[in-house]
Amino acid sequence: MGCLFGYYGKNVNKAAKFAESLDIKKLYTLKRNNLFMIFGGIPETCILKDNKKSGWAVLGLGIILKDNYSKIMDKKEWEKVLKEEDQLDKKINGHYILVKWKNNNISFISDPLGVRNLYYSNEKIEKIFSTRLDWIAKFKKNCVIDFEKFGSSWLTYNNLSYDSIIKGIRSTGPGGRIFVNEGTLKASREEWLPSFKSYDFLEFEKRLNSILKPKPFENKIFTFGLSGGFDSRTLLSILFPVALSKYSNIQTHTFGDKEDPDVKIAKKITKDLKIPNNYLKEELIYDVKYFSNLHSYISQSNIAEPASSYQKLIYFSHTYFKNKILVDSANGEIGRRKFLNRLVKFGPKGLKESNSELIYKYIEISRGLIFRDKYMEKMKKGTLAQIEKLLIRLPSAKDIGVDNLADLFATKTRSPNYSGVEQARLDNIMVSYVPFLQKDLLDTVFSMNLYWRENGRYFRRIIKKFRPELTKYPLVKGNSKIPFFLPTSAASAYVKLKNKLFPSYKIDYRIGFYLHIKEHVLKILDSNDFKNFSPYNHKVIKNTVRDFYSGSYNNVNTLDWWYTFEIWRRELGIG
Repeated sequence: MGCLFGYYGKNVNKAAKFAESLDIKKLYTLKRNNLFMIFGGIPETCILKDNKKSGWAVLGLGIILKDNYSKIMDKKEWEKVLKEEDQLDKKINGHYILVKWKNNNISFISDPLGVRNLYYSNEKIEKIFSTRLDWIAKFKKNCVIDFEKFGSSWLTYNNLSYDSIIKGIRSTGPGGRIFVNEGTLKASREEWLPSFKSYDFLEFEKRLNSILKPKPFENKIFTFGLSGGFDSRTLLSILFPVALSKYSNIQTHTFGDKEDPDVKIAKKITKDLKIPNNYLKEELIYDVKYFSNLHSYISQSNIAEPASSYQKLIYFSHTYFKNKILVDSANGEIGRRKFLNRLVKFGPKGLKESNSELIYKYIEISRGLIFRDKYMEKMKKGTLAQIEKLLIRLPSAKDIGVDNLADLFATKTRSPNYSGVEQARLDNIMVSYVPFLQKDLLDTVFSMNLYWRENGRYFRRIIKKFRPELTKYPLVKGNSKIPFFLPTSAASAYVKLKNKLFPSYKIDYRIGFYLHIKEHVLKILDSNDFKNFSPYNHKVIKNTVRDFYSGSYNNVNTLDWWYTFEIWRRELGIG
């Protein structure tokens, strides 16, 4: 992630012994008096300098934006920036946790968007801190879920706070600061907000172009994930605007079922335009190693993604990505005024009046009623409290408008609790970054005229400007192809009508996944560990599993999320 497990207290030897059991590539160990830390992952995302009495480490990736390019930061760049640490949040993009130590004092700083997060336990006799929640839970043992804090993770698109979902464990969140001075821990946060300056189109294009043109990084090849989606098409138009010979260090990759419209469109584009593309396809073997890796993925996921997503994310362990830098097209919805559309369209009053009940009504999703009623009530209560707490920290709809507030609401919650979770995992495997998740670019997005953000108008403008021939290829929404020029607002209606009249390719990879692991699922269902977990509504879960394996696949979503939760709590030792 690098990744980190650290301890401050009198039982340093216990922490060191626990660290030996961690299945990671260990890069550096620090052990002094009451302080122990172990750093791991890959060297590119774990930059470190130790001068015996003091030192620092950066976990993640720092990016400096220049006029026509960007620079992925190395040790020399970080040393330069650390001489003016008060300028850190202003100068640096990327995702990172900065760790500094001197004697027995230690401090941590998370990036402004909270894409890299630090978890910590602040007890009187010891302090435990780690980039992974599951490691702290395993070290502490017998941890308990805080269902009020967990609620939004289950009832909405992702967790809506910066609180840990386990009692006794906290997290830094965006711009978080932790200082441990002679055994006393103090935590604070410096919130990032857009400037809402008046930028023109060229400033957004300039910054996006710079982010996509980093200077060569140890001669690595940049690889860009191409699909049939809007956001990857936008980035493609900037990455490949002219002769390919000028961008010989950039390739594209695509993975998934060969009949998937995303795959078909990506392969068609790259073939026609002679863009280097690598189609990745592997036959999965559901052996002991597979389940070990699957469970490791789930334990790191913090229930932000279902277990079945591993079927696609497993490709990031492919040998293709070795010695490459991944450019990820995620998070483009903010630039298209696409996320939380239902809330903006039907529940703007909730944002205008800071009405948590009304906001909840339009961001609620269903993962299944697998918990008993009293726990569901706790979860909803906690979700409403998190919405209220977040709105207090954000500008009002009166000041910045309903649409900007919705996008800021999403950015503040999704960056650390969804995007950041997978970024932390990937930082152990490869060097990667998300262009649309850089604060300096987001600053221009929030300052852009709403007309151009809606319906993807500005993204279409970029594509037509840089690579107009890309407009002749349809986009993909769900499993359906839609005309490029069709407004986003009409796309959903178009897809519904098209699927009704002309049923298209449709495959739910979740169904195949659970059919493959049937024996494993049934074994869990029959275990005492499952039967003795009191928050469960066991009848609902048993009926869900029984119906699915009887051929009724409509409840695969509930099965998917229950299995995810069940493996997650087992991995963390939660009874």
